Amino acid sequence: MSWPTDIPKAEFVKEELIFILTNTEVDLANLADPSKLSFKRSKPVSDLEKLFGRISTGGHRNVESDKASEGIKYDILYIPFSMKPLPQEKFSVKLASDTTNDSGYQSEGLPIPAGSLPEPEDVKEWTGLPRLPPSLEPTEKGTVGGVVRLVKRVPLCVWVINEHSEEITVVVSQYAPNRILGSVGASYPTAGGAFGFNTTTFLSPATKKTLAPRSQDREGSIAVFPLWKAKCAFAVISVFKGPEKVPYIEGDRVPVASTAYFVNKPNLKLVGYDGKLLTQDPPQTLNQT
Repeated sequence: MSWPTDIPKAEFVKEELIFILTNTEVDLANLADPSKLSFKRSKPVSDLEKLFGRISTGGHRNVESDKASEGIKYDILYIPFSMKPLPQEKFSVKLASDTTNDSGYQSEGLPIPAGSLPEPEDVKEWTGLPRLPPSLEPTEKGTVGGVVRLVKRVPLCVWVINEHSEEITVVVSQYAPNRILGSVGASYPTAGGAFGFNTTTFLSPATKKTLAPRSQDREGSIAVFPLWKAKCAFAVISVFKGPEKVPYIEGDRVPVASTAYFVNKPNLKLVGYDGKLLTQDPPQTLNQT
């Protein structure tokens, strides 16, 4: 993106984002191809199409008079804002791949493409974590064994087990995922809608792991993911299904030291460190097919 040459860089430029909310699908071809603008004809199809025509040509937007349309119900939300270019010396883009720290993570707070995230085994915090959750470890018999389990420090991690019939890719992060607009390089938090693994970023720290179906590979179907700070009460889990990495669960919060079972349902099955089944608020899900 470049600043218009005929506008002084010392001035603010007033702009606005326009959202048109409709009760049905609308063909936006007239915005991409000016030859399809119906307002050029003697009898436009609808007020909404006339509004599209004015938006695409920079015409006046009379919001108050444009809120009624026959056939299609719609409303208009617009957000005004001002833009001013930053001085070049104050603006630079850091690449997460160039800022890996000693722990194996890219520098905290930088957006990282999902495909570039490290695996749990590649980061320092993974060392020493138990491979299996207590519920799957061999049972220690007797009173002494019970006391040992009680005094063990709860590890700073979460376990994920894939009980689905196909592979899944799991991302465990400290923050919710973002999706990127590749054409302009911007990013914003996901709040539903379609997005893909390759167009999703996560703020560091975060790790990813592809888990095999448990019916085919019991060892490869489970992974332990480290957390990062002692004060972490939960991890954020996102699940992508199949080799195509179709987004399915977005940003579930999972308590520290718990085990999350993916069973191809919108809700992860959560088991606490003490082996008890945990309740969970319904997560945000995508493409539940």
